Amino acid sequence: MMKGLCELLDVIINPAIIVVAMVEFVLLCVSTWIMSKFKLRISKLNRKELKKSRIKKQAKGVVEKTIELESNRDWEEFDQFLEDYQKQGCWYSAYSLIIQIFTLLGILGTVVGLYLAMSNGQDMYQGVELALSTTILGILYAVIYKIFDIIIVSVFINYIEDGINRYEKIYEIDNEDATVKAVMEQETY
Repeated sequence: MMKGLCELLDVIINPAIIVVAMVEFVLLCVSTWIMSKFKLRISKLNRKELKKSRIKKQAKGVVEKTIELESNRDWEEFDQFLEDYQKQGCWYSAYSLIIQIFTLLGILGTVVGLYLAMSNGQDMYQGVELALSTTILGILYAVIYKIFDIIIVSVFINYIEDGINRYEKIYEIDNEDATVKAVMEQETY
């Protein structure tokens, strides 16, 4: 029973690793495209800020320059951005999770190959060949796709997360200003 299962896995594991690699390539392309769209959107959202500067001359040689930031933020657009980011971020999540499957398939192939090598005295080399080929394929694809994962994180996701953090800090400041203005308006009545 166990030998039959191992022989079946012998036929399935390497092709499975290759099929998973093809699916992973599609997920890589889709994830990169989606993350580039979100990087552009958060960049546009963070540019929606008006700057005013005033220069006052107080005395000879003394100049006071003040810069006021006036928030011109669209909070509904930001909320929609966050909702879309959560929904479409599942593509990247699937991509990053599948990277781990390569290693697991490689280990599975190694174990099955070694079992076949130990149970078949005559076909020992076939079992060792399976063990080595699945290990090599699993590790190779895991390393390649992990490199692309690091690139996606460094180029897109870190930028997007930083943009979200900047936007949320301004949101807190706007809320505090709105609260202060509301209190001031209530005190004047």
